[in-house]
Amino acid sequence: MDEFRTNPQFNSKLTAILGVILAIVLLYSSYGNLQQAIAYSPLPQQVFLDVYNRPIGEQSLLVPASHNPGFRKTKSLNSGETAADFTKYALLDIFDYNYEDLKNGSVFDKFQNYMYEDVASSLYRDVFANLGHQRIVRSQNGLVRGRFTGALKASSPKIFNYKTNAGVTIEARTFLVEGTFILTAYADKEFPTVYQMKAIVQRALIQDKMMGYQIISLELR
Repeated sequence: MDEFRTNPQFNSKLTAILGVILAIVLLYSSYGNLQQAIAYSPLPQQVFLDVYNRPIGEQSLLVPASHNPGFRKTKSLNSGETAADFTKYALLDIFDYNYEDLKNGSVFDKFQNYMYEDVASSLYRDVFANLGHQRIVRSQNGLVRGRFTGALKASSPKIFNYKTNAGVTIEARTFLVEGTFILTAYADKEFPTVYQMKAIVQRALIQDKMMGYQIISLELR
């Protein structure tokens, strides 16, 4: 009968071996899950609505935005009518202000609404503040209005990395938009100034910029 009795030392060795094998299997599985987690690049999965309360659906920044009422539809992937219309809309809104707007920060809020957040402050400081119109508005309680002469021209799009702080890595259509922009300060007198405008405009995720575009660079010379 002794040959049928289990050897305690054998049982201990067997248990140890099984424990080592189980530990190796768990370690390998954990390593695989860790690699998948490291490689995971999340994309926004929420449902976003356009201005008509319709679902936006899956977003591709390689095609034009088409949900803005009143904007022209881009005729081909090599043209940028919609980006030009966005630029016109944004700049006319930004450069439409009075003394109260300067005082309560409304103009700076517009920079943040239409521009990539990492450049909004610097463009406000380096572009807007250096134009000088706000000094007339402050001293004479005036107002400023802008207008474009002629049509804006958008270059053929380039594909660059999307400028965002949302933690996603994707590519986006990017345009150089140019035009002649006239800013007039209305106070005791009218003070018009003509600028050659250059803006770099990029497609944007709806959750970042509701209109689907953002300005990432702006020059008025």
